[in-house]
Amino acid sequence: MSSSTQPESTLAPAPGSAPTSDVKAALTIEDISRLLDSKISTQIATLTLTTSEVKSDMARLRGDVLDRLDGHDRSIADIGRRLTVLESSSTPLVGATEA
Repeated sequence: MSSSTQPESTLAPAPGSAPTSDVKAALTIEDISRLLDSKISTQIATLTLTTSEVKSDMARLRGDVLDRLDGHDRSIADIGRRLTVLESSSTPLVGATEA
């Protein structure tokens, strides 16, 4: 039972497994690091683009709101002028009916 009497064992591939020449090497730390850097760069680019789109949308919305407020300001000013005209033209009539 000494080890010298036993034949040297060789590892044979399991049935149905790929031959050793077809086995791909495991990823190294450098490979994983490059993949992560690539994914991070892609995500940063996506976030930058999304942030840019959001800023653009917000600027457009702000412009729309300011345009509408400006329109309302003009309408309110016009209503104020009309009320002033009505008040000034109706004052003598009120005074004339009281006399």
